[in-house]
Amino acid sequence: SREFHAVKPLDGGFDALFGIDATIARVKETILRPLLHPEVYRMYNLQPPSGALFYGPSGTGKSAMIQAIAAETKSRSSKSPARIFWER
Repeated sequence: SREFHAVKPLDGGFDALFGIDATIARVKETILRPLLHPEVYRMYNLQPPSGALFYGPSGTGKSAMIQAIAAETKSRSSKSPARIFWER
């Protein structure tokens, strides 16, 4: 059976992550932009991504990145923040 968990936002968001600026820029473009500005996608009749897959060995920051995304959506959205869940 599949089990999903709510994500606890990382204090400091992306500012708490070091040495992965290129990855953060890509995440902002592909994940945050559709979450925070869905009207742009509707205006151009584009389908935003339905999810993202983070993979790699233990200890590479996958969980921290997901928590930073949750923090960024919470701090940047004047509406209710996006709900972010992960499957383990």
